[in-house]
Amino acid sequence: MLSKWVIVGAGAICLAAIIGGVIFTLNAFSQDKAPAGASVQAPVPVLIETPLPADSTAPVITDVSVLATGRTGAAITWTTDEEATSAVEYGLNKYYSFAASPDEYLVTSHIIILSGLTPQAKYDFRVKSTDAGGNESISDDYTLTTSKDGTLVNGTLSENTTWTESDSPYLIISTVQVPAGVTLTMNPGASVIMSGGNDYLFKVDGMVLAHGRPGNNITLDGGGHSFFTSENAGPDATVDLDYCTIKNGRSLINFARGFNLRHSEVTNLTQNSDISFGPTSDIYIEYNNFTNASGFITGGSTVNIRYNHFYSRNRTVQDTPWIINRAGPATMVNYNFFIETDGIAVMLEGGSGTESIEAAFNYWGTYNITTINAMIWDKHDDSGLASYIEYMPTRNSPEPIRLFTF
Repeated sequence: MLSKWVIVGAGAICLAAIIGGVIFTLNAFSQDKAPAGASVQAPVPVLIETPLPADSTAPVITDVSVLATGRTGAAITWTTDEEATSAVEYGLNKYYSFAASPDEYLVTSHIIILSGLTPQAKYDFRVKSTDAGGNESISDDYTLTTSKDGTLVNGTLSENTTWTESDSPYLIISTVQVPAGVTLTMNPGASVIMSGGNDYLFKVDGMVLAHGRPGNNITLDGGGHSFFTSENAGPDATVDLDYCTIKNGRSLINFARGFNLRHSEVTNLTQNSDISFGPTSDIYIEYNNFTNASGFITGGSTVNIRYNHFYSRNRTVQDTPWIINRAGPATMVNYNFFIETDGIAVMLEGGSGTESIEAAFNYWGTYNITTINAMIWDKHDDSGLASYIEYMPTRNSPEPIRLFTF
Protein backbone atom coordinates (compact mmCIF):
# COMPACT_ATOMS: atom_id res chain seq x y z
CA MET A 1 0.00 0.00 0.00
CA LEU A 2 1.38 3.47 -0.96
CA SER A 3 1.59 5.54 2.20
CA LYS A 4 3.08 8.95 1.18
CA TRP A 5 5.06 11.05 -1.33
CA VAL A 6 7.57 13.70 -0.19
CA ILE A 7 9.00 16.57 -2.34
CA VAL A 8 12.33 18.02 -1.19
CA GLY A 9 14.81 20.54 -2.62
CA ALA A 10 14.37 23.46 -5.01
CA GLY A 11 14.90 21.67 -8.29
CA ALA A 12 14.96 18.02 -7.30
CA ILE A 13 12.05 15.79 -6.64
CA CYS A 14 12.45 12.97 -4.14
CA LEU A 15 9.59 10.58 -4.13
CA ALA A 16 9.39 8.18 -1.20
CA ALA A 17 6.89 5.39 -0.83
CA ILE A 18 6.38 2.79 1.81
CA ILE A 19 5.00 -0.35 0.19
CA GLY A 20 4.35 -3.45 2.27
CA GLY A 21 6.70 -2.23 5.02
CA VAL A 22 9.63 -1.53 2.60
CA ILE A 23 10.73 2.05 1.78
CA PHE A 24 11.27 2.96 -1.93
CA THR A 25 12.73 6.34 -3.12
CA LEU A 26 12.58 7.88 -6.61
CA ASN A 27 14.92 10.80 -7.49
CA ALA A 28 14.60 13.06 -10.63
CA PHE A 29 15.40 16.65 -11.76
CA SER A 30 12.47 18.97 -12.44
CA GLN A 31 11.74 19.62 -16.14
CA ASP A 32 12.60 23.36 -16.17
CA LYS A 33 16.05 22.80 -14.65
CA ALA A 34 17.09 20.02 -17.03
CA PRO A 35 19.83 20.93 -19.60
CA ALA A 36 18.54 21.65 -23.10
CA GLY A 37 18.38 18.59 -25.27
CA ALA A 38 19.15 16.25 -22.38
CA SER A 39 17.11 13.10 -22.23
CA VAL A 40 15.11 12.41 -19.11
CA GLN A 41 16.26 9.17 -17.48
CA ALA A 42 13.77 6.77 -15.98
CA PRO A 43 13.92 6.80 -12.20
CA VAL A 44 15.78 3.91 -10.55
CA PRO A 45 14.11 2.46 -7.45
CA VAL A 46 16.35 2.06 -4.42
CA LEU A 47 15.43 -0.73 -1.97
CA ILE A 48 16.03 0.02 1.66
CA GLU A 49 15.47 -3.01 3.90
CA THR A 50 14.06 -2.50 7.34
CA PRO A 51 15.81 -4.88 9.78
CA LEU A 52 13.67 -7.23 11.82
CA PRO A 53 13.58 -6.56 15.53
CA ALA A 54 16.01 -8.73 17.52
CA ASP A 55 14.59 -11.80 19.30
CA SER A 56 14.59 -11.03 23.00
CA THR A 57 12.15 -13.71 24.18
CA ALA A 58 13.60 -16.78 25.89
CA PRO A 59 12.10 -20.21 25.18
CA VAL A 60 9.41 -21.44 27.54
CA ILE A 61 10.33 -24.74 29.27
CA THR A 62 7.51 -27.17 30.11
CA ASP A 63 6.91 -30.86 30.86
CA VAL A 64 10.19 -31.53 32.65
CA SER A 65 10.21 -35.20 33.64
CA VAL A 66 12.45 -38.13 34.50
CA LEU A 67 11.92 -40.60 31.67
CA ALA A 68 13.81 -43.42 33.39
CA THR A 69 16.35 -44.02 36.15
CA GLY A 70 18.88 -46.80 36.46
CA ARG A 71 21.52 -47.68 39.00
CA THR A 72 24.04 -45.16 37.66
CA GLY A 73 22.07 -43.10 35.15
CA ALA A 74 18.92 -41.18 34.38
CA ALA A 75 17.14 -39.78 31.32
CA ILE A 76 15.68 -36.26 31.57
CA THR A 77 13.15 -34.92 29.06
CA TRP A 78 11.37 -31.59 28.53
CA THR A 79 9.81 -29.44 25.82
CA THR A 80 10.20 -25.83 24.70
CA ASP A 81 7.86 -23.61 22.71
CA GLU A 82 10.61 -22.84 20.18
CA GLU A 83 13.72 -24.62 18.95
CA ALA A 84 16.54 -24.43 21.48
CA THR A 85 19.58 -26.28 22.84
CA SER A 86 19.51 -28.86 25.65
CA ALA A 87 21.53 -28.89 28.88
CA VAL A 88 21.18 -30.24 32.41
CA GLU A 89 22.93 -29.19 35.60
CA TYR A 90 22.74 -31.58 38.56
CA GLY A 91 24.24 -32.48 41.90
CA LEU A 92 23.59 -33.91 45.34
CA ASN A 93 22.24 -30.51 46.34
CA LYS A 94 21.10 -27.28 44.70
CA TYR A 95 24.67 -26.14 44.06
CA TYR A 96 24.52 -28.29 40.89
CA SER A 97 28.14 -29.44 40.98
CA PHE A 98 27.91 -31.30 37.65
CA ALA A 99 26.72 -30.62 34.11
CA ALA A 100 25.90 -33.15 31.42
CA SER A 101 27.43 -32.67 27.98
CA PRO A 102 25.07 -30.19 26.28
CA ASP A 103 23.30 -30.87 23.03
CA GLU A 104 23.67 -27.85 20.73
CA TYR A 105 21.05 -28.98 18.21
CA LEU A 106 18.00 -26.72 18.14
CA VAL A 107 14.93 -28.81 18.95
CA THR A 108 11.63 -28.51 20.80
CA SER A 109 11.63 -32.03 22.34
CA HIS A 110 14.67 -32.46 24.55
CA ILE A 111 16.40 -35.44 26.16
CA ILE A 112 19.65 -35.57 28.10
CA ILE A 113 21.19 -38.72 29.60
CA LEU A 114 22.98 -38.44 32.95
CA SER A 115 25.63 -41.06 33.65
CA GLY A 116 28.12 -41.88 36.38
CA LEU A 117 25.54 -41.38 39.14
CA THR A 118 25.63 -43.06 42.53
CA PRO A 119 23.14 -45.92 43.08
CA GLN A 120 20.17 -45.18 45.33
CA ALA A 121 21.07 -41.48 45.65
CA LYS A 122 18.88 -38.38 45.46
CA TYR A 123 19.93 -35.69 42.97
CA ASP A 124 18.74 -32.14 42.34
CA PHE A 125 18.70 -31.02 38.72
CA ARG A 126 17.54 -28.23 36.47
CA VAL A 127 17.32 -28.00 32.70
CA LYS A 128 18.49 -25.19 30.44
CA SER A 129 17.63 -24.25 26.86
CA THR A 130 18.97 -21.43 24.66
CA ASP A 131 17.33 -20.34 21.41
CA ALA A 132 19.03 -19.17 18.19
CA GLY A 133 18.97 -15.58 19.43
CA GLY A 134 21.01 -16.45 22.52
CA ASN A 135 18.07 -16.18 24.94
CA GLU A 136 18.40 -18.72 27.76
CA SER A 137 15.76 -20.25 30.02
CA ILE A 138 16.48 -22.20 33.20
CA SER A 139 13.87 -24.39 34.83
CA ASP A 140 12.94 -24.71 38.46
CA ASP A 141 14.66 -27.32 40.61
CA TYR A 142 13.62 -30.97 40.25
CA THR A 143 14.79 -34.16 41.95
CA LEU A 144 15.38 -37.77 40.99
CA THR A 145 16.52 -40.84 42.87
CA THR A 146 18.65 -43.49 41.22
CA SER A 147 17.56 -47.09 41.62
CA LYS A 148 19.16 -50.07 43.27
CA ASP A 149 19.62 -51.75 39.92
CA GLY A 150 19.01 -51.15 36.22
CA THR A 151 21.04 -49.88 33.26
CA LEU A 152 19.95 -47.19 30.79
CA VAL A 153 20.71 -47.99 27.15
CA ASN A 154 20.19 -46.19 23.84
CA GLY A 155 21.96 -45.36 20.62
CA THR A 156 24.29 -47.53 18.54
CA LEU A 157 26.41 -50.41 19.83
CA SER A 158 29.98 -49.95 18.63
CA GLU A 159 31.25 -53.43 19.53
CA ASN A 160 30.10 -56.88 20.59
CA THR A 161 28.11 -56.46 23.81
CA THR A 162 26.75 -58.78 26.49
CA TRP A 163 23.78 -57.98 28.71
CA THR A 164 23.68 -59.83 32.03
CA GLU A 165 21.19 -60.65 34.75
CA SER A 166 23.22 -58.68 37.32
CA ASP A 167 22.96 -55.42 35.34
CA SER A 168 19.27 -55.89 34.56
CA PRO A 169 16.81 -54.49 33.90
CA TYR A 170 18.13 -52.77 30.78
CA LEU A 171 15.94 -49.70 30.28
CA ILE A 172 15.79 -48.75 26.60
CA ILE A 173 15.12 -45.04 26.23
CA SER A 174 15.52 -44.95 22.44
CA THR A 175 15.92 -47.64 19.78
CA VAL A 176 19.13 -49.66 20.23
CA GLN A 177 20.96 -49.97 16.90
CA VAL A 178 22.89 -53.22 16.37
CA PRO A 179 25.10 -52.53 13.32
CA ALA A 180 26.32 -55.09 10.80
CA GLY A 181 29.22 -57.10 12.22
CA VAL A 182 28.15 -56.46 15.84
CA THR A 183 26.53 -59.06 18.12
CA LEU A 184 24.36 -58.30 21.14
CA THR A 185 24.22 -61.30 23.48
CA MET A 186 21.65 -61.53 26.28
CA ASN A 187 22.49 -63.99 29.05
CA PRO A 188 19.94 -66.11 30.95
CA GLY A 189 17.97 -64.03 33.44
CA ALA A 190 18.61 -60.73 31.68
CA SER A 191 15.60 -58.43 31.34
CA VAL A 192 14.85 -55.56 28.98
CA ILE A 193 12.15 -52.90 29.30
CA MET A 194 11.24 -50.24 26.76
CA SER A 195 11.08 -46.88 28.57
CA GLY A 196 11.30 -44.54 25.57
CA GLY A 197 8.99 -43.51 22.77
CA ASN A 198 10.51 -44.99 19.60
CA ASP A 199 8.69 -47.53 17.43
CA TYR A 200 11.12 -50.41 18.07
CA LEU A 201 13.34 -51.65 20.88
CA PHE A 202 15.98 -52.88 18.44
CA LYS A 203 17.06 -52.11 14.87
CA VAL A 204 19.11 -55.15 13.90
CA ASP A 205 21.64 -55.07 11.07
CA GLY A 206 23.99 -57.39 12.93
CA MET A 207 22.96 -60.17 15.33
CA VAL A 208 20.91 -60.48 18.52
CA LEU A 209 21.34 -63.73 20.46
CA ALA A 210 18.98 -64.02 23.44
CA HIS A 211 19.31 -67.53 24.84
CA GLY A 212 17.84 -68.21 28.24
CA ARG A 213 17.59 -71.56 29.98
CA PRO A 214 14.69 -73.66 31.29
CA GLY A 215 13.54 -71.92 34.46
CA ASN A 216 15.69 -68.86 33.76
CA ASN A 217 14.10 -67.02 30.83
CA ILE A 218 15.21 -63.74 29.32
CA THR A 219 12.42 -61.15 29.66
CA LEU A 220 11.60 -58.63 26.92
CA ASP A 221 8.91 -56.09 27.87
CA GLY A 222 7.94 -53.90 24.93
CA GLY A 223 6.09 -51.27 26.92
CA GLY A 224 3.55 -51.04 24.09
CA HIS A 225 6.16 -50.84 21.30
CA SER A 226 7.39 -53.30 18.67
CA PHE A 227 10.47 -55.36 19.45
CA PHE A 228 12.71 -55.98 16.40
CA THR A 229 13.12 -54.72 12.85
CA SER A 230 15.74 -55.51 10.23
CA GLU A 231 14.38 -53.15 7.59
CA ASN A 232 16.99 -52.43 4.88
CA ALA A 233 19.48 -54.73 6.65
CA GLY A 234 21.94 -57.00 4.87
CA PRO A 235 21.45 -60.76 4.46
CA ASP A 236 23.35 -61.66 7.65
CA ALA A 237 21.07 -59.77 10.05
CA THR A 238 19.77 -62.30 12.60
CA VAL A 239 17.48 -62.38 15.63
CA ASP A 240 17.70 -65.68 17.54
CA LEU A 241 15.49 -66.06 20.64
CA ASP A 242 15.33 -69.11 22.92
CA TYR A 243 13.69 -69.43 26.35
CA CYS A 244 12.39 -65.87 26.39
CA THR A 245 9.36 -64.22 27.95
CA ILE A 246 8.10 -61.66 25.42
CA LYS A 247 5.24 -59.40 26.47
CA ASN A 248 3.41 -56.10 26.22
CA GLY A 249 4.21 -54.97 22.71
CA ARG A 250 2.93 -54.57 19.17
CA SER A 251 4.73 -56.80 16.64
CA LEU A 252 7.57 -59.15 17.58
CA ILE A 253 9.63 -58.69 14.40
CA ASN A 254 9.23 -57.07 10.99
CA PHE A 255 11.44 -57.24 7.87
CA ALA A 256 13.24 -60.31 9.23
CA ARG A 257 16.34 -61.61 7.46
CA GLY A 258 17.20 -64.47 9.79
CA PHE A 259 14.81 -65.23 12.67
CA ASN A 260 14.30 -68.06 15.14
CA LEU A 261 11.93 -68.24 18.12
CA ARG A 262 11.93 -71.29 20.37
CA HIS A 263 10.73 -72.33 23.85
CA SER A 264 9.28 -68.89 24.58
CA GLU A 265 6.17 -67.39 26.18
CA VAL A 266 4.58 -64.66 24.03
CA THR A 267 1.80 -62.57 25.62
CA ASN A 268 -0.03 -59.30 25.02
CA LEU A 269 1.08 -58.57 21.45
CA THR A 270 -1.31 -56.47 19.36
CA GLN A 271 0.04 -56.72 15.78
CA ASN A 272 1.07 -59.60 13.54
CA SER A 273 4.77 -59.86 12.73
CA ASP A 274 5.42 -59.43 9.01
CA ILE A 275 8.33 -61.69 8.07
CA SER A 276 7.43 -61.85 4.37
CA PHE A 277 9.82 -59.08 3.26
CA GLY A 278 13.14 -60.54 2.19
CA PRO A 279 14.03 -63.33 4.64
CA THR A 280 17.42 -64.76 3.68
CA SER A 281 17.33 -68.11 5.49
CA ASP A 282 14.87 -70.68 6.78
CA ILE A 283 12.92 -69.47 9.82
CA TYR A 284 12.00 -71.62 12.83
CA ILE A 285 9.13 -70.82 15.22
CA GLU A 286 8.91 -73.84 17.53
CA TYR A 287 7.79 -74.89 21.03
CA ASN A 288 6.23 -71.56 22.00
CA ASN A 289 3.09 -70.49 23.85
CA PHE A 290 1.06 -67.61 22.36
CA THR A 291 -1.52 -66.16 24.75
CA ASN A 292 -3.53 -62.97 24.11
CA ALA A 293 -1.08 -62.49 21.28
CA SER A 294 -0.73 -62.14 17.51
CA GLY A 295 0.76 -64.27 14.76
CA PHE A 296 2.87 -64.08 11.60
CA ILE A 297 2.71 -63.08 7.94
CA THR A 298 5.09 -65.28 5.93
CA GLY A 299 6.58 -65.51 2.44
CA GLY A 300 9.84 -65.54 0.53
CA SER A 301 11.53 -68.27 2.56
CA THR A 302 10.65 -71.56 4.21
CA VAL A 303 9.06 -70.82 7.58
CA ASN A 304 8.70 -73.76 9.98
CA ILE A 305 5.94 -73.21 12.55
CA ARG A 306 5.83 -76.35 14.69
CA TYR A 307 4.93 -77.57 18.19
CA ASN A 308 3.40 -74.27 19.28
CA HIS A 309 0.37 -73.60 21.46
CA PHE A 310 -1.83 -70.86 20.02
CA TYR A 311 -4.17 -70.17 22.92
CA SER A 312 -5.94 -66.83 22.38
CA ARG A 313 -5.61 -63.91 20.01
CA ASN A 314 -5.35 -60.36 21.29
CA ARG A 315 -8.67 -58.62 20.84
CA THR A 316 -7.09 -56.00 18.54
CA VAL A 317 -6.30 -58.82 16.07
CA GLN A 318 -9.28 -61.01 16.92
CA ASP A 319 -10.33 -61.31 13.27
CA THR A 320 -6.76 -61.77 11.97
CA PRO A 321 -5.48 -65.33 11.34
CA TRP A 322 -2.55 -66.67 13.33
CA ILE A 323 -0.62 -67.48 10.15
CA ILE A 324 -0.94 -65.77 6.75
CA ASN A 325 1.17 -66.84 3.79
CA ARG A 326 1.69 -64.40 0.90
CA ALA A 327 4.27 -66.19 -1.25
CA GLY A 328 6.13 -69.47 -1.63
CA PRO A 329 7.88 -71.55 -0.68
CA ALA A 330 5.25 -73.22 1.45
CA THR A 331 5.01 -72.33 5.13
CA MET A 332 5.20 -75.54 7.16
CA VAL A 333 2.54 -75.49 9.89
CA ASN A 334 2.76 -78.83 11.71
CA TYR A 335 2.17 -80.29 15.18
CA ASN A 336 0.66 -77.07 16.52
CA PHE A 337 -2.32 -76.72 18.83
CA PHE A 338 -4.93 -74.15 17.88
CA ILE A 339 -7.08 -73.91 20.98
CA GLU A 340 -9.54 -71.29 19.69
CA THR A 341 -12.06 -72.51 17.15
CA ASP A 342 -13.56 -69.09 16.36
CA GLY A 343 -12.30 -67.40 13.22
CA ILE A 344 -9.64 -68.32 10.66
CA ALA A 345 -6.41 -69.83 12.00
CA VAL A 346 -4.36 -70.20 8.79
CA MET A 347 -4.84 -68.31 5.55
CA LEU A 348 -3.47 -67.89 2.05
CA GLU A 349 -3.33 -64.32 0.77
CA GLY A 350 -3.29 -63.85 -3.00
CA GLY A 351 -1.08 -61.78 -5.23
CA SER A 352 2.08 -63.79 -5.81
CA GLY A 353 0.57 -66.90 -7.39
CA THR A 354 2.88 -69.02 -5.22
CA GLU A 355 1.16 -68.77 -1.83
CA SER A 356 1.13 -72.12 -0.04
CA ILE A 357 0.76 -73.68 3.43
CA GLU A 358 1.18 -77.31 4.46
CA ALA A 359 -0.78 -77.88 7.68
CA ALA A 360 -0.89 -81.59 8.54
CA PHE A 361 -0.73 -83.08 12.06
CA ASN A 362 -2.17 -80.08 13.90
CA TYR A 363 -4.75 -80.16 16.67
CA TRP A 364 -7.56 -77.73 15.82
CA GLY A 365 -9.39 -77.67 19.13
CA THR A 366 -12.15 -79.86 17.75
CA TYR A 367 -12.85 -83.11 15.94
CA ASN A 368 -15.50 -81.48 13.76
CA ILE A 369 -14.32 -81.30 10.15
CA THR A 370 -16.81 -78.54 9.31
CA THR A 371 -15.36 -76.39 12.11
CA ILE A 372 -11.80 -77.14 10.98
CA ASN A 373 -12.64 -76.19 7.38
CA ALA A 374 -13.98 -72.88 8.65
CA MET A 375 -10.62 -72.24 10.35
CA ILE A 376 -8.76 -72.51 7.02
CA TRP A 377 -8.85 -70.01 4.14
CA ASP A 378 -7.57 -71.30 0.79
CA LYS A 379 -8.64 -71.90 -2.82
CA HIS A 380 -11.92 -73.40 -1.59
CA ASP A 381 -12.83 -69.94 -0.30
CA ASP A 382 -11.21 -67.80 -3.01
CA SER A 383 -10.79 -69.34 -6.48
CA GLY A 384 -8.14 -66.75 -7.28
CA LEU A 385 -5.70 -68.22 -4.76
CA ALA A 386 -2.86 -70.43 -5.91
CA SER A 387 -3.51 -73.59 -3.89
CA TYR A 388 -5.41 -75.55 -1.26
CA ILE A 389 -4.17 -76.04 2.30
CA GLU A 390 -3.74 -79.73 3.08
CA TYR A 391 -4.49 -80.28 6.77
CA MET A 392 -5.07 -84.04 7.00
CA PRO A 393 -4.27 -85.99 9.04
CA THR A 394 -5.10 -84.04 12.21
CA ARG A 395 -4.16 -84.72 15.83
CA ASN A 396 -6.83 -85.75 18.28
CA SER A 397 -5.47 -83.92 21.34
CA PRO A 398 -2.91 -81.25 22.19
CA GLU A 399 -0.90 -83.51 24.50
CA PRO A 400 1.37 -85.28 25.34
CA ILE A 401 3.65 -83.95 22.59
CA ARG A 402 4.00 -80.62 24.39
CA LEU A 403 5.24 -82.02 27.69
CA PHE A 404 8.97 -82.10 26.93
CA THR A 405 9.31 -78.55 25.57
CA PHE A 406 9.88 -76.55 28.79
